[in-house]
Amino acid sequence: MVCEQGHEFYFQDGTSCNSLTSLFEKLKSSDDKSLIPYIQRGDLSKWVGDTLSKKKLALKLSKLKEKKAILELIQATIEEKKGNIMGDKYKDDLLAPGHRTCAGCGASIAARQILKTLGKNVVICNATGCLEVTTSQYPLTSWKVPWIHVTFENAASVASGVREALDAQGKEDVTVVAIGGDGGMLDIGFRSFSGALERNHNILVICYDNEAYMNTGVQRSGSTPHMASTTTTPAGIASKGKEQWKKDAPTIAAAHHIPYVATASIGYPKDLERKIKKALSIKGAKYLHIHSPCPVGWNFDSMKTIEIAKDAVESKMWALFEIEDGVKTLSRTPKGIPISKYMNAQKRFKHLSDKDIAEYQKRVDEIFKKEFNI
Repeated sequence: MVCEQGHEFYFQDGTSCNSLTSLFEKLKSSDDKSLIPYIQRGDLSKWVGDTLSKKKLALKLSKLKEKKAILELIQATIEEKKGNIMGDKYKDDLLAPGHRTCAGCGASIAARQILKTLGKNVVICNATGCLEVTTSQYPLTSWKVPWIHVTFENAASVASGVREALDAQGKEDVTVVAIGGDGGMLDIGFRSFSGALERNHNILVICYDNEAYMNTGVQRSGSTPHMASTTTTPAGIASKGKEQWKKDAPTIAAAHHIPYVATASIGYPKDLERKIKKALSIKGAKYLHIHSPCPVGWNFDSMKTIEIAKDAVESKMWALFEIEDGVKTLSRTPKGIPISKYMNAQKRFKHLSDKDIAEYQKRVDEIFKKEFNI
């Protein structure tokens, strides 16, 4: 995602390199007689089109009355902004900005956090899904590491093959990661997910859990919470949303007798970083299950993604824990805020009555009491 001058993306004020350069060239080659009336009226932006009409530069241009001064301003702006582009701010990120995820996307936040911890010595095997389609539209990519797009159903098996190939070349130090959403990893891709864990390949399997098939229209998945409304389990007179309870993927993963399983949340990046580092220190199959709120599918304000993620943890709707050699340990003791705070912020639960939420609260409390004695 690079402009013709080799700069990444757009300037921080929204002006692109291309628009400035094309304006500069157009002004230099223009007939002064045709240009002067626009300069005198202060509406130069209309002469060059609408691309600069709402930019700060357009305001500065409107105050100038001579072509030479205008050219000098544009040239100076281009030179000044060469080191002040958006890409510079994120130049060390291995998931580049400018991708097409929705505002507030939990999956992209998760991917950015993951790559910052993993580093460059990695191969990513990415299942079809939100994260894949929004970061790799040909001929562009946001991935600054070796990355493979695979189908919904086989991310973990492809990662297993990559692991074997690298080991055969003596490149055992390269980290291999299989990543997908709850659909691509826990439903459609569950067979290869399970197989890779059962074979105990030295890979890290990651599920970014946005709790439905968000890429294809918010259909329910095995990881969708009980009574959440989706397009295939719509709440109404005859239904209160999804009938089944959320699939317990971490426990299922641990049942494969792998050395490390953990849950994480984009709301707690330090906890996520620590768990990734621990996973990398362990040989064998590792599984990381990351809670990744989706503003579109869950129907909440995109500015509240991190707040929603934290409320899930603090209300016990999402537990942060580790399972090492079969032993489960809570990573963070929740504050115990009412789950109503978490649920009422999302329209997928808006149909629930106070009684429904109270029953939900009771079940959540019982699970925490049973598993963590809290």
